Order: sequence, then C-alpha cells, then structure tokens
Amino acid sequence: MKLNFFALLFLVFPILMVSQTRYVDSVFKKISKNTYNYSIKNLDTLKLDFYEPIEDSLIAKPLFLYVHGGGFSSGSRNDLGTVKMLESIAKKGYAVASIDYRLLPKDVIFGCDYKGAEKIKTFSKAAEDVIDALTFLVNFKDDFYIDQTKIILSGTSAGAESILNLVYNKDELVLPNYEKYKHIKISAVVSISGAVLNPNLITTSNSVPGVFFHGVIDKVVPYNEASHRSCKATDKGYLPLYGSKKITESISSFNTSNILISYKDKGHDLSKIPSADFFDITFKFIKKVVIDNEFYQAQITQ
Repeated sequence: MKLNFFALLFLVFPILMVSQTRYVDSVFKKISKNTYNYSIKNLDTLKLDFYEPIEDSLIAKPLFLYVHGGGFSSGSRNDLGTVKMLESIAKKGYAVASIDYRLLPKDVIFGCDYKGAEKIKTFSKAAEDVIDALTFLVNFKDDFYIDQTKIILSGTSAGAESILNLVYNKDELVLPNYEKYKHIKISAVVSISGAVLNPNLITTSNSVPGVFFHGVIDKVVPYNEASHRSCKATDKGYLPLYGSKKITESISSFNTSNILISYKDKGHDLSKIPSADFFDITFKFIKKVVIDNEFYQAQITQ
C-alpha cells in the first residue's frame, strides 16, 4: 500500500527534482531557536519559540506557525516531537513559530459535561492568541526575516480547531478588536484532525487553500459531520462540528486549492505524531500553491 501511495505522489506532484528544492527538501543543516513573550493575558505569559535556518541569505521567508493539540487541557509548544518536527521544517527554508495559548484549568475536562457555549469561548481564546502571536511576528517582520504575504497556519486537534475556526469561521467566535488584525492575511492552512463550527460561513473571500489530514473513524473530532467527542444531543457539551471532509467540500466549491488525505482505518490517534506523509505532501503543496501560485486539488485515501 505504501509503495502505491508514493507512486501516486510521483504522478500528482511532478515537481520532484534530482537536486534539493527549497521549501520542499532540507536545504539547511543548522537552525537557531529563540523564545519570546508575545502576549500577557491575566496571569498567563504566552511564549513562542521561533526557528530559522542559520546562514540563510533570504531576508523574507514564508512563516509557518504551528499550534499544538491536547484537547485545550494539555500539550506544549516545545515537547520533543514538536521540536523535532519544527526543526525539520525550518531546515526547508521557512521561518517557523510554535506558540503557547491559553488552556483550561487543570480540573476542567473539555468533554460532554463542558457546556457547548463554553467550548466556543475556548475556541475563541485560542484563536485570539494565534492572532496575537501573528501580530507580534508581523510587527517585527524585518527582525524575523518574515514575508508577511506568505503565512501558513498549522495545527493538530485542538490546535487545528483553533486555526480553522479563525480562518473560516471567525464570525462564530468572540474576537475582541478583530478589526485591528485585518492586515494579517493567511496564505494556507495545514490541519491534522481539525474541524469548524459552521461550514456555511466559508465563502469566496475566506476560502483559504489547505492540506487536511483526518482519520475517517475519528470519534473525537469528526471527519465529516458529527458532535464533538460524540456527545449526545442531551449532553451539556453537545456541539456539532464539521471536519476535514466537509471543509474541503466547501472550499473546493470555490475552486480553492486543497488536498484531503483520508485514513480509512484511523481515528483521533492520527493527531498524535505527524507522519512521513505530512512532510511529503504538505510541503510539495505549499511550494506549488503558496510559493508558485499554482492551482491544485486532490483527494487521497490511505
């Protein structure tokens, strides 16, 4: 199966080259990493880790910003797996950031007993933190060598829900002073096991290109359309969500570039560790669509 899958990639992405290609391959050997405070929210001092290739002469690099998962209760911007992943991305020639965002108190579980309205507030706080991190980075774009016209947002599980609702469903969220952030434009999203609150809010004006990885039998964040964590309609935490299948149907209707990678035998465990597929498919897509401004749509089933 794996051999056939990669054979398919050779067909759908005719950009493979003998020599290494920036934004697709690891063209740098060393990267630097620095930590910054980007926002203070009450008692939370929110930090981001910024990665960049060493000895890179390019002064305006695409920004790849990653938001970790963990059910809004756990997770870290700098756990070992995340650090390794983001170092690999920076070696491809990107400016890379990984952020903290506000999590729930330790005694709160983001499940079927947690009110649906409170879940939306949680999405909103995380999305606001993503905006604040982007604002910080863009305000200092010359110092970070960032090309603010090429911003890619990526997230896993709760992180994916945060970025997807920010991009496609901001009108469902509570975002104070959103007008002051309108100068920040997102070029693409990369989602692992994410969903939105309302696919009908996806329009031609916010239909951003994206790469979507999702397990078809995900019972936590639905692949198509279902309640969050499979909660019943009578549960306090009942909240309908619309996953990668529904999102890609919507953005495809606006002729927006996207790839949906469906894992027919996987559930939410897909969100734990980005696979080789993630690196191979994602960065060929970004090079083709974001860097080279080409159109591309595909669906791949694993």
